[in-house]
Amino acid sequence: MRSTTPKAPSVADLTGKTVLVTGGARGLGAEAARRAVAAGANVVVTDVLDEDGAATAASLGERA
Repeated sequence: MRSTTPKAPSVADLTGKTVLVTGGARGLGAEAARRAVAAGANVVVTDVLDEDGAATAASLGERA
């Protein structure tokens, strides 16, 4: 039987692009930052939660 679950859209190649993620410390913002890095982007993570934002950026590696 064939699955009717739709596939998630693929992320475009973001190599060489810079993505600004506001609210990037946790939740949806952090996930957006992770996906952007996975797609090849450099990411700037911003949030009012300074320490959490810095921890998220550090977990993303040198492109954040």
